[in-house]
Amino acid sequence: MLVGVSKPTTPTNEKKPRKTVHQQEDLFEFKLYIVGRTQKSLDTIQGLRSLMEERFQGLHSFEVIDLLTNPEAANSDDIITSPALLKVNPSPARKVIGNLLNSEKVMEVLGLPSKTEPVLKGNDTMLDFFRQRIFH
Repeated sequence: MLVGVSKPTTPTNEKKPRKTVHQQEDLFEFKLYIVGRTQKSLDTIQGLRSLMEERFQGLHSFEVIDLLTNPEAANSDDIITSPALLKVNPSPARKVIGNLLNSEKVMEVLGLPSKTEPVLKGNDTMLDFFRQRIFH
């Protein structure tokens, strides 16, 4: 079973300069919450790392948080079960809970491009990327 949850973001009045792909280190930011280093957890970590590299080619950060050694981390992102994958950036934040080995379903629930869709090209910004996905 795979469950997706969106977390609304609070808008700010700050105007941030537009950054191109080449100016922004971690365009896509993910956190994976696991409980213990079981074989299933290790398979999930390896599968997601491969997926992130394939799809985002170094334009991402991927943090693994083991709730056995860091239980208080679950509170900050409202994690109630594991495994849970949180997409922090780009907004809106979204969570996927459950079996994370079906990469196409994970990407769909997170609102990210499928294998056939390009992520970013050249000097595209995140705004350009989402405009392409929404209006085409």
